[in-house]
Amino acid sequence: MTTLTKRRFSTSQQDLKIPGHPIAFHYGFEPIPSPVVRRQDISLVREINNDSYKRSNKVFFNPEEKVALLREVRDIYGSDDDAPLFLYHEKDIETPSFETSINQKSSSRPSKSIRLDIIGTEKSVAEAILLQTALHILSDEGHKDVTVYINSLGDKESLNRFSKELTGYYKSQMNELPATCRNALKDDIFSLLSCVQHDKCSILKEDAPKSIAFLTESSRKHFKEVLEHLETFNVPYKIHNYLVGNKSFSSRTLFEIKRVSDNLYETPLACGMRYDYISKKMGFKKDMPSAGIEIILPKKTSIKTLARPKRPKVGFVHLGFEARLKSLSVLQMLHEAKIPVAHELTSDRIGPQLLKVERLSLPFMLIMGQKEAMEKTIIVRNSITREQETLPIDDIRRYLETVL
Repeated sequence: MTTLTKRRFSTSQQDLKIPGHPIAFHYGFEPIPSPVVRRQDISLVREINNDSYKRSNKVFFNPEEKVALLREVRDIYGSDDDAPLFLYHEKDIETPSFETSINQKSSSRPSKSIRLDIIGTEKSVAEAILLQTALHILSDEGHKDVTVYINSLGDKESLNRFSKELTGYYKSQMNELPATCRNALKDDIFSLLSCVQHDKCSILKEDAPKSIAFLTESSRKHFKEVLEHLETFNVPYKIHNYLVGNKSFSSRTLFEIKRVSDNLYETPLACGMRYDYISKKMGFKKDMPSAGIEIILPKKTSIKTLARPKRPKVGFVHLGFEARLKSLSVLQMLHEAKIPVAHELTSDRIGPQLLKVERLSLPFMLIMGQKEAMEKTIIVRNSITREQETLPIDDIRRYLETVL
């Protein structure tokens, strides 16, 4: 239910008593006030994007808000804090009734937005945690038949190569482009891949370069790891080559969660992406790798909230990528059993994880290494007697319900 990272954000705002979603709490997210967008944030976004970003195209990714969030994080922590932050906030918004291109207008409807951000880690598990948390929340709201659409732009080198090839392709097809879409060549070349208003644009993008063809080796590895996490969720996913976001703000992985439908352009239930490189454009000394997802629910939705996370009853530590792959299913199982858990899935070293869990004085510790992951088992250690035994993952819930 809680991560083992530094929690100075909640400490500095503890008097606000902001309630949080119990599922978000379980995966380690802390509720915060919605970031306050200042005039300087709006000016910075315009400067980053050369005044070309379309406000109508910001329903599921508001760059001013992300800039405001990173600014507030820097003001509270400084830009050199290595501890990842898991942040959560809600707000009421207006969403379109259907997916549109940059040139279309649509009706809108009042909605409730749940926004989750993980700041300070570039590991693929960040995207996995965001997707798992969102899928769990949506399932809790009755959305069980869904598909994840996903794509990758890769790192800066990958992004630059793809952008150059895409621009060259559309310049060669200039005479075929509808007049209203030609300005996108200089404003936002990526927006041409989301145009659904013109049949000609739909035909042209079928032969356009695909971003995953330009991934560097490290970006390919990162994307492969995200997909491996997805495969453990038992939720169908599809590569969506036209999911590219905005080239000034998007990086690496982009994803949407939609109802199962034949309509690729149906309004998503949730959208997310990495935005690793915004911080340096804001003047930070180094990149602050960040990823976020926004979950859209009808405004009338009554979201159950908790004043604060429940005290963990067990700690979970892992070692190795295989263990990390199985860890999210373990957390989901513990949530279904109503067993709060302390964890730090973004950490690679088992020593610090063990030390931090021990400091919480929890009665039991769950340990999964490479061997246990391959054998689908977990070591259960009694923190008082120091005795431990290895049990099948499927038996953990029943065991803990008996001893806790």
